[in-house]
Amino acid sequence: MKKWICALTVLLLGGCSSQFVYNNMDWMIHWYLDDYIDLQRSQKKIFDEKFEVWHNWHRQEELTKYAAHLKEIRHDIASGSISEESIKTHFDRIREHWVSLRNRVAPDLVPLSKLLTQEQVSELFDAIEKENIEREEKITEFDASSDEEKSKERVSGLKDNIKEWLGKLTPEQDQIIVDMAPEFYSTSKHWLQYRRRVQQVARDIFEQKDTDPEFENKVLKVMSEPENYRHPELVKRNDANQKLYAQLVIRLYEVMTDKQKKRVLGKIDDYIEDFEELSEDD
Repeated sequence: MKKWICALTVLLLGGCSSQFVYNNMDWMIHWYLDDYIDLQRSQKKIFDEKFEVWHNWHRQEELTKYAAHLKEIRHDIASGSISEESIKTHFDRIREHWVSLRNRVAPDLVPLSKLLTQEQVSELFDAIEKENIEREEKITEFDASSDEEKSKERVSGLKDNIKEWLGKLTPEQDQIIVDMAPEFYSTSKHWLQYRRRVQQVARDIFEQKDTDPEFENKVLKVMSEPENYRHPELVKRNDANQKLYAQLVIRLYEVMTDKQKKRVLGKIDDYIEDFEELSEDD
């Protein structure tokens, strides 16, 4: 069931830069979920009715919040009001957007989960575990690589993310990334362990779906509070990486060219325009 919320997040948040995607999520969500579970016709009908309610709520109430938040980020960048604390605040608020979506959708997904057959439940968890195995293979491959190859991959990943916003990097910016990349903690194994822990808890709950009177409450708790299953080491590494990323952003911002700054502000303006126009659509 957590996968359904993840799918919504990808399409509601990640796809919002494209108005076409956002306005056609009713069929795209089925295309996404078909990789995990084959819903019956009656189940699809109920899901579609709920999805229309979620979509309308998100359009009318959440998109304007995203636009307003982006305007604050834009102001900070344009005025030079960037600090490690302000970046942390923005990270926290971005997480609040996600939690708001999760808290709105999860209670509606719980009764829908009760309608799944044991065959569908097995199909869902088998598909998720297949993904886990693929991730595990990539982690094993990475661990087997040389230190030099690992370093190059970390640097490349950071550069790709940053170039998406800044465009071509200067030699000084390249060096900043090379210098800071080794300081970031690896979290791939910890995230995989966390995923499997949550999925095992959910699987155990679903095995008692037809006999446990607390089934719906337990499902809601897992969907609404999955962070409770994170290992302290994962939390520690995430916090450290977030702090490091904020420091990286500040160092890059300090040497950002006028062209790069214009690019960043332009991309933010595009997102703001998309969110505002989508929020006004019927």
